[in-house]
Amino acid sequence: MSQLRFQILGPTIVSRDGRDLDLGSPKQRTLLVALLLEPRRVLPMRRLLNLLWDDPPTSATANARTYAYGLRKALGPVLHARDGGYLLDVAPADCDLGQFTAEVGAARLARSADDLSAAERHYEKALGMWRGACGEDLPADIPLQHQLVTVTERRAVAVEEYADLRLRQGPDPRLPEELRQALADHPTREGLWALLMRALAAGGDTAGALEAYHRARSELAARLGVDPGAELVDLQRSILAREPAVAGPSATTRSRSVVPHELPARPPVFVGRDAAVAQLLGAVADPGTRRYPVVLGIDGPGGIGKSTLAVELAHRMSERLGAGSPADRDAGDDLGGEIYVDLHGGRSGLRPANQAEVLVRLLRSLGEPEPGHEDLEGLAARWRSLTHGRRLLIVLDNVLDADQVRPLLPNGPGCTVVVTSRRRLADLDLTARQTLSTLDVDAAVRLLKAHGDADEGPLRQIALLCGGLPLALRMAAARLASRTDLTVGDFALRLSDDRLRLSELGYRDTGVRATFRSSFVALAGSADPVDRDAAKLFCLLGLLPVSDCSAEVAYALIDAAHGDASVGRLVELHLVTSDNGRLRLHDLLRLFAREVADELPPEDIEPAIYRAAWCYAESARRAWLCVRPLAGRMLPPSPLTRAAAADPQTRAEGVRWLAENSASMRELLFALPGLPSVPLSVGVEILRHLTSHDGLAGTFRDTVAVAGRVVEQAAAGADPRAELIARRLLAINLQRLRRYPESQAEVRPAIELLPEVDDPVERITTLNTFGIFQTEWGDLDAAEQSLRAGLKLAREHDDPPWTSLLLHSLGMHQRVRGVLGESIELLREAYGIRQALADEIGQIYTRMQLGKALSAAGEVTEGLAHLDRALLVAERLNSAELAREIRIDRMEVLSRAGRIGEASGELRAALEVCRRLDDETLRAEVLREAQRLRVPA
Repeated sequence: MSQLRFQILGPTIVSRDGRDLDLGSPKQRTLLVALLLEPRRVLPMRRLLNLLWDDPPTSATANARTYAYGLRKALGPVLHARDGGYLLDVAPADCDLGQFTAEVGAARLARSADDLSAAERHYEKALGMWRGACGEDLPADIPLQHQLVTVTERRAVAVEEYADLRLRQGPDPRLPEELRQALADHPTREGLWALLMRALAAGGDTAGALEAYHRARSELAARLGVDPGAELVDLQRSILAREPAVAGPSATTRSRSVVPHELPARPPVFVGRDAAVAQLLGAVADPGTRRYPVVLGIDGPGGIGKSTLAVELAHRMSERLGAGSPADRDAGDDLGGEIYVDLHGGRSGLRPANQAEVLVRLLRSLGEPEPGHEDLEGLAARWRSLTHGRRLLIVLDNVLDADQVRPLLPNGPGCTVVVTSRRRLADLDLTARQTLSTLDVDAAVRLLKAHGDADEGPLRQIALLCGGLPLALRMAAARLASRTDLTVGDFALRLSDDRLRLSELGYRDTGVRATFRSSFVALAGSADPVDRDAAKLFCLLGLLPVSDCSAEVAYALIDAAHGDASVGRLVELHLVTSDNGRLRLHDLLRLFAREVADELPPEDIEPAIYRAAWCYAESARRAWLCVRPLAGRMLPPSPLTRAAAADPQTRAEGVRWLAENSASMRELLFALPGLPSVPLSVGVEILRHLTSHDGLAGTFRDTVAVAGRVVEQAAAGADPRAELIARRLLAINLQRLRRYPESQAEVRPAIELLPEVDDPVERITTLNTFGIFQTEWGDLDAAEQSLRAGLKLAREHDDPPWTSLLLHSLGMHQRVRGVLGESIELLREAYGIRQALADEIGQIYTRMQLGKALSAAGEVTEGLAHLDRALLVAERLNSAELAREIRIDRMEVLSRAGRIGEASGELRAALEVCRRLDDETLRAEVLREAQRLRVPA
């Protein structure tokens, strides 16, 4: 198998089996080096573009893909497009940078073990890999050069460490010249000047050492405008004083063994997290059997209890693993201990901790002296060396992201790390992860009771108003303890006021609002436009009057293309939760989002709500079109430029979309009077498709509860067309519920509106609906007049879907009147049209009527065949409501044919459907029908 070798410590070279490959243009080589700096990690396209160009041109993405294609042709299948970016699957050992890093790490490890000859060999091998500056053949004006300079600086650090090692072993006549060569490339590194002065002094060249000091001072003044630092000044004085220790160790002494015990106190109250503790503890193997450190991740939104869980978990692991026990201390290098560091990645008003500063803090915890001018890589290497043979338990709390924590991870397989973050840290290699959710009500009540006993009723109400958020519960308990003038019931009443809740759950600059604000400010104040879009989306989600929404509705709020990163950013930060693609805000986060939405200009808010409402209406129209060809009416022109409505392609997808979004659409309709930016035409179309879906799902009552709001809005707005449609749709569901007086109360004003509406389709639909109602009410002459008028109008407009609808309804009416011949003829014609239209739902309804008409005409076998076929299709379509109606029709046909045993079987099947629907009213209706037909259960 051919072997690829990568070299970037100098001009960029890639060879296969000893032959150099053609790497293409400078930009193409730049892309390769960018990927080699972070092998086996996905680099997002946006980041790659910002590494290749200061100001990426409009063709940047296409150009980058062309470069990637060229590299793939040259390298083979090691370059992968993944997650909107690219990944280079190259082992560190196959690249000179990876080999250099490994050799320097081995040198530092050997040095810490006092194996100086091994350390010297590793340093020589590492430095021998350099052929020039990192990526020196790449364009000088690319942003990637900043990273390349940092890599080249690592060479200078290694040179300093190697020189210091050699000086410890005595004068080295070759060392001054080597240091001068290094200073030619790094003339402002004071560490190199100090080493040159020490090397010259050690060889007896005091004048040369002092001359080196003066040259250093000149270079620093000319290039940086600064004077030499304290180390150089002190060294010059020592040389002038001819102190004998000048050439020896600079200030570094071997660290003493220290066993730290830094964990915060154990939380006095710990409830509701036993399963999380068990899962994380279960992932921690015996330190003596491991080959690598254990890294446990705990993530979740602010206030969810991550730190509390981490500290409790660390105390339990310390007890279980015996960290810092006498046995450990007797074992010498196998030292234990517990270290805790807060990285401030999620703390309001605090700067996230600098990695180098944290490493210094970690080294101090293990007894290391304060390091000198050491870079991040050097500090991380020393930390890894010191932790190699230890059994440490380390808690890294409030981590900002994976990049912040990666250099802080220890090397020793006996080490265990617990990391907490508001982000999911998906790009960090974790042994186990626990994403925390809110506490259930019982656990929340136990937490409140632990802080002070009270009646469970008000405590349960407080727990619900806190949404199970541990921080909110603790703040509530603290408020109750400090406000002795308030009873628990009084406090629950105050919390129930949305305007007061966040204030009641905080104190000064602590509490729920402050915790949420730290996450929000990090987004809103970010230089990244994705973060700023995410902050805006968060505000708008708080204003959208729905409990949850689909992704396409979220994209519509900010008019972003599907897959826009802003939604993912909110999910990553746990500001929203995503469950099977549905986005939801915690109740307290929703209140906070509404507060910060006040900062948005009004011209951003109203169009956003309109876009979301339009998206719901258009998505529902498309979804119902997959179910039946009666697709409602066209909406106003799309307000979306980049976002898009949902576009189900199959009947199953359409039904699923309607089922998942019906509750949200009802909430939107209920809030319609308070949404001035949403036209009535959009609200009416949402109601139309909800009502249609109710016929499949049996959710009539849910829609009746909000349809009246649309009627009121239409009447108040003096919109006769919208009022006619809304009253008709409300009457349909009232009729389905057998609430005939209420249905009639909606029909009367709707009939009066009919002359004011010149829309032929709405007139046809209304005549059909009222004809059906009049038939059911027993007003057969008026019903026939309505239905024939509607059929005439549908034929005049040559509209097959509406013609089939009126044929079906008139056929049903004639069956009720006993005019069976015409009924069967009309129904057969309706069925033929619906078959041609592939209207499966319509075919079911017409088969149901044909089954009853044919059976009444004496053709029981053919009638039951139609009902059997209708039932099969209804069950295939998973429509419980249709299946229930067909079972009732079969019960009626079989009972009238004297087949009582079979009719009883249909009754039992219909009752089972009602049980699955959990609807006692429908069950009572089935039993009444069975009683009328005298069918025993």
